[in-house]
Amino acid sequence: MIWEEKPDRERYQIPDLMVDLSFRVKGEELPVDHLYALSAQIIERLPWLTDEPGSGVHPIHLAEVASGWQRPEYHSNSRFYLSRRTRLRLRLPRVRIDAAEQLTGKTLEVDGCELTIGASTVKVIEPSTTLITHHMAGKEDENENTFVHRLVEEMGEMGIKATKLLCGKTHRVQLMESPVNTRSLLLADLSPIDSITLLYKGLGPMRHFGFGLFIPHKGISAVRERQGQG
Repeated sequence: MIWEEKPDRERYQIPDLMVDLSFRVKGEELPVDHLYALSAQIIERLPWLTDEPGSGVHPIHLAEVASGWQRPEYHSNSRFYLSRRTRLRLRLPRVRIDAAEQLTGKTLEVDGCELTIGASTVKVIEPSTTLITHHMAGKEDENENTFVHRLVEEMGEMGIKATKLLCGKTHRVQLMESPVNTRSLLLADLSPIDSITLLYKGLGPMRHFGFGLFIPHKGISAVRERQGQG
């Protein structure tokens, strides 16, 4: 955990290069551990996705607690039910919107579960002082301190100084060959330029599989209160 105060932010002209393309979906259920299976199905149909820096498939939202900070446990056979509000979201360059909309009408097979892709809506990406990614890839036997310091160094190479950072507990996410350790990562008190840099570029490897893709988070007070109770 890192927590430093930061000076007042500068004004910043926001570019309009990346978007989140949000699709309606129809289906009954999905595996909780669906990142690889879902991304592989989409990449099979949109192979250019892996060549676009910062692009990837967002994990489909699950029921959550603690203001989105804590997620359901990952188990190999666990499932969650989809609702009418469930969306599939892709982060991609604005110039790729038409190409990605080819998914509409397709039915994906995700570990034995069918997911039919419906109409899409373009969501503008705007900076937020607080960002979260629910899956940041870690290294084998990497403890929390090593994980945090490695990411601080990576952000430093991007010109970003992390002053408020919290990471969650480790989950094991299954990829094709072997499981990967992941943690959630929350960054707070970001400047507009640092925020949009992380939103556009992501952090760490395998972003096309949903790792290191950030989304805005409403606030950090509930997270700190929850951690204080632990």
